[in-house]
Amino acid sequence: MRYTILLTPDNNHFSELLGLERAGLIEKHRSSTAMYPIYVSDRVLVRKDYLLELRAMFGVRFDALDGLLKEVLSIVYRFNHYSKAQLVSAKLASFNLWYNRGGAGDIKQFDIFYRKVRRAFNKLEKGGFVKRKAGTRGYLLNQEGAEGTLKSISPN
Repeated sequence: MRYTILLTPDNNHFSELLGLERAGLIEKHRSSTAMYPIYVSDRVLVRKDYLLELRAMFGVRFDALDGLLKEVLSIVYRFNHYSKAQLVSAKLASFNLWYNRGGAGDIKQFDIFYRKVRRAFNKLEKGGFVKRKAGTRGYLLNQEGAEGTLKSISPN
């Protein structure tokens, strides 16, 4: 009763385990037995933030950002490094943050939140932390570093 999901040969999830294990996305836990295998997700992929990496990339300018801006940058980092598409839109980032914060099904509250995230992307783009890929709605980290001023990304 300590585990959250039961995967057996007769349900539709069991067949996916071998592929996930081969890809290195899951591995058997040391408490696993032949009769009751226990799988653990790759620790890198379940991380919620990449603050250390972002701090190394942007330096002290990163420290001046408010919490939401740092969260958005963490999502951009995750998509840039671990997604096939490498891009993340403001809408997709909003869904990720909304889910991570335990957001309920209230569409009006989500819409308000989405506008906050959209403004966060605009501030980060203006500050030089992210850039939009031409012809898409997706964003990438600006690897050259932030070129805007700290004032341009202030929370107010």
